[in-house]
Amino acid sequence: MSVRSSYLVTVHTNTMFDPPDYAAAAGTLVNALHDTFTAKMPSLTKRAVMETCHTEAEVALEEAGLVGKCVIDITAEGRVPLDKSNLSKLLKAQLPWTVKIEKRNVTDLEAQP
Repeated sequence: MSVRSSYLVTVHTNTMFDPPDYAAAAGTLVNALHDTFTAKMPSLTKRAVMETCHTEAEVALEEAGLVGKCVIDITAEGRVPLDKSNLSKLLKAQLPWTVKIEKRNVTDLEAQP
């Protein structure tokens, strides 16, 4: 039986950007999220064997600054952990700003075939 592990990862930059600088900053954040949740995913999941892994990211300028939100859905034989300390290290190494990273377990449900 497959189990779905879902996480919400939020990256707060606490940095405001003017419209001309927003596109470049948002691109930098999206690229960091993409790189982390593709090439570096095995190190974040302790090399768990996954059936599927789907990620959706959104970047927006909020009142406190540029924020990236990413939902990660993983389907596997059992619950798949997401290593927050390694996640923080990998994202902070790629970003030019001081960031706060939050990881929240959204739900663990049986996946439907």
